[in-house]
Amino acid sequence: MAQKRKHFFRKIFAHARLNILATFLVLGYGFLIAHLYSIQVRDADQYSAKAQSQVRSLGVLEARRGDIFLTDKNGTKIQAAITREMPVVFAVPKEIEDPEAAAKVQTVMILGVAFAEAIAIYSLVVALILKFV
Repeated sequence: MAQKRKHFFRKIFAHARLNILATFLVLGYGFLIAHLYSIQVRDADQYSAKAQSQVRSLGVLEARRGDIFLTDKNGTKIQAAITREMPVVFAVPKEIEDPEAAAKVQTVMILGVAFAEAIAIYSLVVALILKFV
């Protein structure tokens, strides 16, 4: 008789633990869904305005790059990086009318800049080799 009673209580408590775990999981996912709803549906306008304000720039960032010099064996400074003014270029994705054409132009621009940088680095290396060798 005691054995049956012990088995019965184990069975009830095993189901009770499973029910408690299932309840916590359902409550947790319910809270997560409610929070996602509040972010994506109820407060969507607020977050959209915040994102738009981060995309648009109100002014020009005035940051000046420092000069970089190398020195030769005599202590003479050789300028390795030239500080120059460069234009700031950016795109607002929502204002692009033809994304395919913009992608083609962007690819050509990136390749052009990479080629120009490669030539600049190559000429710097050649100049340094000629200077020190």
